[in-house]
This record gives sequence, C-alpha cells and structure tokens, in this order.
Amino acid sequence: GIRDVLGSRGVGDVYKEAFIYGEDAHTLLVSTLNQDGKTLTPCIKYEYKRNTDGAITEKKAYRWDQYCQQWQPAYLLTVEDGPSTTILTYVEWNKKKKSFTENEQQYIYYSDSNDILFAVTVTTKETQFTYTTF
Repeated sequence: GIRDVLGSRGVGDVYKEAFIYGEDAHTLLVSTLNQDGKTLTPCIKYEYKRNTDGAITEKKAYRWDQYCQQWQPAYLLTVEDGPSTTILTYVEWNKKKKSFTENEQQYIYYSDSNDILFAVTVTTKETQFTYTTF
C-alpha cells in the first residue's frame, strides 16, 4: 500500500518534509514528494528476505544515486534466530570491492527460556563487549 507522511510544519515546508512509502512483502521504497507536488524522487529502498514463518532474515538497504540514476547498495542486516540467541549482523557496502565488507558489527542477544533478555554481546573490528541486564 501507499502511505503519505506529511510534515506538520507550515505550508511552505510541507514539500521538504513529504515522504511517500510504497511497500509489498519484500520491498519498502521511500521517496520524497517534489516541490511540484506531483512527482517523486527515490531516496531509500529496502529489500527483505523472510523465513518460512514470515520473520525477516535479511534486510538490504540501497540509496538512490541521483547522478547515476540508479540504486547503490548501502548496508546489509542479517538476522539468525536460535532458541536462546538472536544474532544480528550489520555490514556496509564497499564500493571498491563491490561487496558488503565494511564496518561489520555483530550483536548477539541472549535470552532465557521465558524470552527475557539477559545479555547482549557486541563485536566490531576494534572491540568486543557484553552488556548484562541483571
């Protein structure tokens, strides 16, 4: 469906704050409403992969390159669900290597048998640390 989200500022600012969202089960497209009030400029696109239960397992983000008139990869977020852990991995697009290899970060969420979060481990290239919630 399409949802219009307009800013709550004065009439002159409405077009600066207007975003149009188009989505289906696998894609979310965010565009801006141009000052003419009729045309759109693409901004961000998200592509989703889901498992058989419908849960998101991958989110790939793209930014619109106005000069090239094409989508450029931005980042990839993957989700791995286990019985007591959920692993989120975030990695950014490397233009030179043409792959998702930059600024990798991994977040591991640990929960007990009641699905209560009790710790989070964060790993980046530089460091690893764990937060506990008790």
